[in-house]
Amino acid sequence: MWVFLILDLVLAVQWLSVWHTVEDPGSTANMRQEIQMDGIKTKKLAETSPEGKYLAARDGTDYLRSHLGQLKERWQVDFDNHLLTANPKETINLGSSTQSAIKIGKRLVKQSSDVIEGDRYQFDQAASQQASEGKSGHVLVFNQAAVGRLPFVSSRAQLQVICDQDFRVIRYTQTYVSDIQVLRDVPVLISEERAFINAYQYNEVPNNAQLTWSKLGYSTLMTVDGNEIFIPTWTFTVKNVAGESSTIRINALNGALLQ
Repeated sequence: MWVFLILDLVLAVQWLSVWHTVEDPGSTANMRQEIQMDGIKTKKLAETSPEGKYLAARDGTDYLRSHLGQLKERWQVDFDNHLLTANPKETINLGSSTQSAIKIGKRLVKQSSDVIEGDRYQFDQAASQQASEGKSGHVLVFNQAAVGRLPFVSSRAQLQVICDQDFRVIRYTQTYVSDIQVLRDVPVLISEERAFINAYQYNEVPNNAQLTWSKLGYSTLMTVDGNEIFIPTWTFTVKNVAGESSTIRINALNGALLQ
């Protein structure tokens, strides 16, 4: 219990250190106009303020290692630090189209003899499209469920099924966190629109860029005494005029830019 009291103190210090870092130089309406004048294209951004939490979790690599025995013999499994990689020893075909690959891929992930704790992961279509962009094959992205409605949006709690252009599984990779604990409830987060305006004010969004993806979820803030701290985060992907994509992360609690 004392560990979580220390973690809560760390979070309080972090909150106070960044609470006043974001200043709004103009109204939301003025910011919308500036963004439009700079040729930046976005979807309709949500103006509502969602809820969230501060979370703590333990690295789940040891848990994955201890449950390898439940996987079928058709998988060759290796570990690289926190990352589990499973290569099929036989051909696994997910159909002949993106839709069939999603449908069959979801079933594959839910099979406990193919994926450890697969039922704790949720398919993310937007992230899958983003991960597949510019690749010759296809990537199905599954985010580990957190607490409440928001998933993790972190490489520390994600599963990716990588396929070739004919939807044959090349491998899947998996990271996992365990012992998820709620440290603090956050009744009001900043809206998607406010977060994107902050990203723009931080000069992270170039002129004539296009917002191609956005997601609210839990990303890693820090690690304290073996506990990973996750905070609600708005993640945006923008594409510049040269077709190059970049990712921007905004703290959904206070609007600070996360590096």
